[in-house]
Amino acid sequence: MKQFTILDKARGVFDRRYAKKVTNRRIYRERLEGKKGLEIGGPSRIFSDKGNLPLYDVIGRLDGCNYSETTIWNEEMKEGEGQYRYGDGKTGAQFIQEASDLNKISTGSYDFLLASHVLEHCANPLKALEEWKRVVKDDGYLLIVLPHKNGTFDHRRPVTALQHVIDDYRLGTKEDDMTHMDEILKLHDFNYDKGTTDVESLRQRSLKNMENRSMHHHVFNGLSAATVVDHAGLKIVDADVKRPYHIVLFTQKMKEKPDNSRFVSAAYYQAISPFGI
Repeated sequence: MKQFTILDKARGVFDRRYAKKVTNRRIYRERLEGKKGLEIGGPSRIFSDKGNLPLYDVIGRLDGCNYSETTIWNEEMKEGEGQYRYGDGKTGAQFIQEASDLNKISTGSYDFLLASHVLEHCANPLKALEEWKRVVKDDGYLLIVLPHKNGTFDHRRPVTALQHVIDDYRLGTKEDDMTHMDEILKLHDFNYDKGTTDVESLRQRSLKNMENRSMHHHVFNGLSAATVVDHAGLKIVDADVKRPYHIVLFTQKMKEKPDNSRFVSAAYYQAISPFGI
């Protein structure tokens, strides 16, 4: 049996035995400890003490951003200092803004950004990533978690092509876009969705997407998520795929375009992912 060194693990080996373990949690915690960050769409269970990626206990300060004062995840939020509540009694500032338009936040305000299961809800992912990069300092980190389609109600839908995402950016696609409505209604698996029971209820929910933001505009697997992040110019420090449906990309804002070829590879995800690619 091959022996893996500590350095092998820290770099993220391909072997499935280590894919869910160890070092990524330590790497994230060490690099974000004591730092100031912004969370989009939180607070998120995955970053809590009971989550797969506990971070709230080590970060120095965390502000939050949500698209509305009322969401299906949080019944009521107010904008302002001390209004964002996360972790075990911690607080930060709450912003009410679109994930793709953070105009209230100055460039380079934060050491890091967290976004769990947000990007798939954005009609214009590259625009969102552009804004997320902008508010983070050079060499700062972005920890992005997305749903792997094969673990969700999207598993029958095709993976969104990179060119489609590029076209959304080029055309300035806005959040009220309904391009994917027919595909969603046709291919949605209701067995994976506790919120709807039939096509008509899904249609009605989707028509109110600007209120509830439940629609997944785009569908990802590990490779496609890494490809989009790479196109956005972020350095991929670590990539993982975890059950039941998490794609985890730990990325860094760089001044020059990074080489992500190791992570933008089908072989990488075939080796580490419980879903294949």
